[in-house]
Amino acid sequence: MSKKKSKNKQKADPQKINENAEFQETAEKADTSKKKSEDKDKKSYKAEAEVKTEKTDNDTDKAEENEEAQSEPIPPRRRKIIKNNQLTVVLCITIAAVLTAVIWSMFFNRDITGTWYYYHTGTYTETKDIPSKETTDEPETHTYTQRVSYNFDDDNICTVTLGSMSVKGPYQIYDTGAEPILAVGVYYLDTPLFIGNYNYKVSGNVFTGKKLTLYSSEGSASDLVLDKGEGEFSLKPFENAKLDEKIYGRWKNSEYDQYFTFKDDGHMILELENKIVIDHVYTIMGESTILTRYEADSEQNYSYYYNFDDEGSFYINGAKMIKVK
Repeated sequence: MSKKKSKNKQKADPQKINENAEFQETAEKADTSKKKSEDKDKKSYKAEAEVKTEKTDNDTDKAEENEEAQSEPIPPRRRKIIKNNQLTVVLCITIAAVLTAVIWSMFFNRDITGTWYYYHTGTYTETKDIPSKETTDEPETHTYTQRVSYNFDDDNICTVTLGSMSVKGPYQIYDTGAEPILAVGVYYLDTPLFIGNYNYKVSGNVFTGKKLTLYSSEGSASDLVLDKGEGEFSLKPFENAKLDEKIYGRWKNSEYDQYFTFKDDGHMILELENKIVIDHVYTIMGESTILTRYEADSEQNYSYYYNFDDEGSFYINGAKMIKVK
């Protein structure tokens, strides 16, 4: 038997149609979103590739530049000249210090160290040893001018020089707050030459001349004004002086604390006990006499007998002399 086809067609379900439409729309949206995401990923990948390519190109360019720089010769570096301002400052400070010291020394230095002098005028009497009928027995009076100098050294030693005789003694400076005090004691044997306590002041400068004034509280009558410097003094040598080369040099008396120095310019220096120094001029008389002359308060003459023994030793007035220089 044959089956008969049903003439009645099934009707479409509207609810299912709607569901299919929504599903189809959602699928299309998902496909679109996926496509956009893929496009975006492609663009991002492309951008990253371009950046990497650009970096690679830049690195390549830099490498090429470095290669070119290395291949080119490197020119010598130019050194910058830097001014030494520190040296200039030090030089300026040094010059300023030197100028200050010079100005202070010329105008404001009140130190008494050094030599000061004045000229003393005095008189002395002379009596003839052998009176004659043509002269009287009265002594003759003579006037003389003598340089007197005072040297103050850094070891607190004062040297007083009268003519050609110098005597040493100690001195000390005391600062009392008002005016300084000079305490000094210089003796020639037992005779005082320069002793006492003195106030003092230094005035003037190197252009007008410096002066040292020594005074006491008793008044200006005791003031002593000294000029800075050595002063002028010359001990006149003997005319046609005769010298002996064998006695040149410095000799020490083996018995006493004495030193004799004979120079080839006609001067003899006598040193006594490291305190007294006397400058003489001398000449040889005959074959055994040394005639000397020096000045203290007046002109003085003195003679010495000298000889050499068989062994060549040198004697003065019977005392053996030892060569020390």
